[in-house]
Formats: sequence, structure tokens, C-alpha cells
Amino acid sequence: MSLAQLLVALAAPLARRVFIALGLAWVVYEGVTTAVDTMLTNAAAQMLGLPPDVLALLNLAGVFDGFGLLTGAFIARLAMIPLAQIIPDQGVSS
Repeated sequence: MSLAQLLVALAAPLARRVFIALGLAWVVYEGVTTAVDTMLTNAAAQMLGLPPDVLALLNLAGVFDGFGLLTGAFIARLAMIPLAQIIPDQGVSS
């Protein structure tokens, strides 16, 4: 067996696993993003019934920015889950 054949034999299963993992991660990410967008749309629709003064007060308090920050953090945390499986914790005491 030549070196080229050995490299092809080693690379093919690895590439297949990488593509499967990326495809599954993409499906999960898209599902979560759709669910969060739907949640934000429903929350915005419910807030349209509030009086303008209350909406202005919520805007001054930063509630709408907080929704964006929380959902962004949620999606980012879900995106980091596959990395925890690839890169194990090092130096973390339990």
C-alpha cells in the first residue's frame, strides 16, 4: 500500500464524520434560531397591545435590548456545545 492510498483510506472516514457533524449542527442551529425568532415575534406582538407610555418606559429601561442580549447569548451557548465535545476541558478543577 502506497502512502497516497493510506492517506486516502484515513481521510475518507474522517471527512465523512466531519460532514455529518456539521450537517447535524447546522440543522440544530437553524431549528433553535427559528424557535427563538418565533418567540421574539410573539413577544413583540403581545407588547403591541400596551399603551405607548408603557412601551416608552420599557424602551428606556432597556427591556428590548435585554431580549436581544439574552437570545443572542442563548444561541451562542448552543453553538458552543459541539466545541465542548471536540475540545475537552483542561485544567478545570471539579
